[in-house]
Amino acid sequence: MTLGKIKGLKATCSMTKDLGKYWGENVQVFYDIREHAVFGVYHTLNHWSVINDDTVIYVNTYYRQTTQKDIRGDIERAVSEYRKIKNLKKSSQLF
Repeated sequence: MTLGKIKGLKATCSMTKDLGKYWGENVQVFYDIREHAVFGVYHTLNHWSVINDDTVIYVNTYYRQTTQKDIRGDIERAVSEYRKIKNLKKSSQLF
């Protein structure tokens, strides 16, 4: 599956550049399927984000520097899983 251009990919990747300097820091990454945009949220130890929006899906949490290619691959996997679950929900409503 190819998603085409993903807005915010370079900026999100840059957020991971210095990860690992401090114990417990991470970047939690989300993808907005409506906007075709990715964004990250920087956290320190024992913090996380919850996004209450049906068009935003969780991608991964990174604890060290990550490439755009790796983030893109994780986004593609997350979108694929999202679509599978969405299709299962649709098919289960028929029965």
